[in-house]
Amino acid sequence: MNDRELQLATGMIDSGERRIGNLKLRPYTMGSMQLAYVLKLTMFTRGKDDPPLDLDDLEEQRQIMAFAWMQSADEDDIADAVRDDTVDRCVLKFSLNVTFDMLPGLMAEINRINAMLAASSVRVESKYPSSNDDAPGKS
Repeated sequence: MNDRELQLATGMIDSGERRIGNLKLRPYTMGSMQLAYVLKLTMFTRGKDDPPLDLDDLEEQRQIMAFAWMQSADEDDIADAVRDDTVDRCVLKFSLNVTFDMLPGLMAEINRINAMLAASSVRVESKYPSSNDDAPGKS
């Protein structure tokens, strides 16, 4: 079993909640991935072929706090905040209770999830070359 297969297997088996300080983080799911796109959490949405992230400190902190909030807040509260466009306010209020000693644990969880996502990413490519000239209706 290579490293990628091991990371994928471990990620699929180890899908329980995580405790970091007083936070209880849900497993990272397909819904989490959708939220990461909605909340513009590039720590989770960039592809393996994308250039390395170059986030300023404020944006990095925003993404870490948004991640922690979306993985620990009540699901209805999250859905309401997205619908009402109050995510930033909710994340700010949430972050007032996140202490500095929790940051290494949050970063470790983010790194663990990123390794699992990288291991499970698949790029589908057509085995038949085509161009706009071969598109349906262009014959």
